Amino acid sequence: SSCGVSCSSMAPSSSSASGGGASGVGASGVGASGSGASGSAPAKAQRTSELGDMRSQLGLLLAPRTRAEMTTKRDLFAKVISYMTQGVDVSLLFSTMIMAASAPTSPALMKDLSTGDESLDAVTAYLQAYNAILKKMLYLYISTYARQHADLALMTVNTLQKDCQHEDATIRGLALRALCGLKVPNLMEYLVPAVAKGLQDRAAYVRRTAVLGVLKAIKLHEATAANPATAQLAAAQGHPHHLVESVKTLLLRDTDPQCVSNACAVLSSLEGAGSLVTKALVYGLINRIKDFNEWNQCQVLHFVSLYEPQGKEETFDIMNALEDRLSHSNSAVVLATAKVFLHLTLPLPDVHQQVFERVKGPLITLVGSQVSPECAFAVLTHLRLLVSRAPMLFASDYRSFFVRASDPSFIKEQKLEILAMLAHVADMSLDGAPTGSVGRHLMEIVNELLEYVTDTVDVYLSRLAIRCIGKILLADEAESGSEDMGMLVERLMLLLSDDLGHNSGGSDGVEPIVGTHVSSECIVVLRDVLRKSPTLFATHCRDVVASSMPDDMRLLPSAQARAAYAWMLGEFADELPNAPYVLEDYVVSEDDDDEGEASSSPMASEESAAVKLEVLTALAKMFVLRPGEATRALNAGLT
Repeated sequence: SSCGVSCSSMAPSSSSASGGGASGVGASGVGASGSGASGSAPAKAQRTSELGDMRSQLGLLLAPRTRAEMTTKRDLFAKVISYMTQGVDVSLLFSTMIMAASAPTSPALMKDLSTGDESLDAVTAYLQAYNAILKKMLYLYISTYARQHADLALMTVNTLQKDCQHEDATIRGLALRALCGLKVPNLMEYLVPAVAKGLQDRAAYVRRTAVLGVLKAIKLHEATAANPATAQLAAAQGHPHHLVESVKTLLLRDTDPQCVSNACAVLSSLEGAGSLVTKALVYGLINRIKDFNEWNQCQVLHFVSLYEPQGKEETFDIMNALEDRLSHSNSAVVLATAKVFLHLTLPLPDVHQQVFERVKGPLITLVGSQVSPECAFAVLTHLRLLVSRAPMLFASDYRSFFVRASDPSFIKEQKLEILAMLAHVADMSLDGAPTGSVGRHLMEIVNELLEYVTDTVDVYLSRLAIRCIGKILLADEAESGSEDMGMLVERLMLLLSDDLGHNSGGSDGVEPIVGTHVSSECIVVLRDVLRKSPTLFATHCRDVVASSMPDDMRLLPSAQARAAYAWMLGEFADELPNAPYVLEDYVVSEDDDDEGEASSSPMASEESAAVKLEVLTALAKMFVLRPGEATRALNAGLT
């Protein structure tokens, strides 16, 4: 697209000017010889012969005389590149490719192109586009083989140096990029002057390339100096430190935003971003931030976040200048701006809290807008951190984190985590005082979570919702004796009993797996609640265990549920009449004698070590409370 011209009759066709055209041209040729890339001798001979024919054709087309010959020459270049990208060795054509791409325009060609109604400017634009296409393919070819063969790289120096002084800025930039990409230590004496001249070029594209070339040149010098075989050569060439000073000058004075951004990236890599942050640089970048693209704006905002203002007034000046970045459509820019605001106000606690309130709206708006799920996930992770630090500020916005049916699973998980944090926070009035509505919106959140629990399509969401309810019950802010918490525990026990009752039972005396993921997660949550408050809900939980839980632990659908059930049996061993016998059936086989054969028991086939540990712990508790009934089961479990 960069090589197109406005005159449609003169522009190269899209099928040959694009990369797709290159691969399309090479497809037919590779079909004949590609199968012999590593094959038999006849195939190699055929390929060698074909490459010889291509070299002959390129030799005849060094200076094409007609538009048809230009097209043929371009197609030959594309065919060579296609062969190269598919692993065929075309280094035999190295010198021919360089001469063919560097040949001057013949008078006969100019005459042929000027026969129509096209103006001289249109012809010139066509030739520039055509030459740029050839140069791009040539530089790709050179970069591939020059790195593998240092002797071939020396053959390209004159061509690249000449192209670095070409009148077309695009070719100058491409040639400089190719020269910097050779990575041959012997070429440093040619590379450094070319980069230094590129830093002073009038074209912005060349300066951008030269700035990145500085980093490549310094890295090449460091690699050469670190190698004992080339250390002496590196010492003789000297360190190109003067290039760094030129980049610093461009950072402050260049008018091209992309060039400034490249300079920031290069200097950050070489010296660290912290050493570059000055008041002049930060103010200059802030004043020009609208000229940068979104990616570079994030880089600028990172630099600003490293700056430490000298006073409160300077902090406000920077924040006022960046205020409109919070309304940007790009989520990365909004998050980077929020980072700057939070960092700058760390020494100002009162202002820091106001920043939380200021960034809340844009972040919540991004979550609700039609951004990609990946961007929404990044924003939600930041919001979760902010909610953990200042939950009161987000209390009135809890509905923004209700799950939508179209949300992916990772988005649902983040939203439920935030809902669990906001469950115990009271709504705030306009003057910042709590309204006392924590119970109202707590139950609204819980009712929403219970709706997710009954979702039969998304099992993962159902599991997350139950775990979220458990986090609400186990939170430090939860009042264990409150009516809301008691109601919440009763709802969990109701879910457990309903699920076990609905899915239990079988035919012909055969009892199937009872319960679903709902009962599994509820059992685990109730176990954790009883550990925190062992006496408050013990009676209700004991009744549920006695009336709803199966007599065979194997029928529970998950290892976590079996482990939690074993813990409950041990905890209420003196209150559950059948507790010893449930565990005994689990650790003793049906055909067991008095001694027991643990190898054939259900416990022997249990894969979860956590279940085995909980069963043995429960048996030990039971032996203390009811030794006569638990002795046989304990002996079988230990053996």
